[in-house]
Amino acid sequence: MGENFVKLSNNFVGLNHGELLERYVVFVWKDCKDLYERLVARRRIYPGNLEFAVKFIVKNREKILGTKNLVLDLLEGCLRKVCSLFEVTGLDVRVFLFVGTLNADGFTDTYKGEETLFIGYKLASLHYPRLVEVFLCHELTHFVHGKILSELLGLSWDKLFDDVLDWWFTAALIWEGLATFASKTLVPRFSDREYLACYLPSCGDYRWFEENRELLLKRATKLLDVRDFNVYREYFMGGSHPKDISSPRTGYYVGYLVIEKLVRRLGFSKLVRLHPSEWKKLIANILMQR
Repeated sequence: MGENFVKLSNNFVGLNHGELLERYVVFVWKDCKDLYERLVARRRIYPGNLEFAVKFIVKNREKILGTKNLVLDLLEGCLRKVCSLFEVTGLDVRVFLFVGTLNADGFTDTYKGEETLFIGYKLASLHYPRLVEVFLCHELTHFVHGKILSELLGLSWDKLFDDVLDWWFTAALIWEGLATFASKTLVPRFSDREYLACYLPSCGDYRWFEENRELLLKRATKLLDVRDFNVYREYFMGGSHPKDISSPRTGYYVGYLVIEKLVRRLGFSKLVRLHPSEWKKLIANILMQR
């Protein structure tokens, strides 16, 4: 993360804005073209404002380096805690801090054949270290859970998403609910709204979640078979929601409630190693008992 950023920012020194933009485009499309195209095509994460990103990187180089150092300082401890929770050993993770190029807080994807954790500078720089730790544990849970599922199913990371997880409402409840539960378990003493990222206006209204719990659980029951990007966006992405629901990312809240009950019933280790074919029946049973 540090080497790539320093190389990139040093290349900008002394260049005018047109040259900066050209140099940045060359860097992105030579070094990240396959990843970038796959994300836009498969996950529909839209490209950010490239011109803004270039200006921002040049103007805020020292702040970005400071955030990078904060992330690296916390990363080893967070990975150790997540691996311990999942009862796995020997995992390492490559991390990139990105600015402005993708409209995302963070995600895990393959980069040059290796699963890589991408952390958005904007979110990582907004909060004091303990909340960054919550965010890192959330994203690292995705990383480790994805590794377990890939091995269980004999699929590459890309095939795991393309063939199993992408846009499936049931899978999203498991995926995001598990990461929310793990971050709360590993970095305790915050209110639930922090683990659901409700400190960001685009990420949901926790009070509304609580007041409308029955509505949300009933709605989720009807969507377990749905595999549709637009439905996924309305329940799991910031800034979007169904017409009759006033808050975004309600799927995170429902997923967390479901995982909390499943962990009590099955135990964490067994739950994270379940075959995806078992997910729907278990979740439907939990939702029916609400």
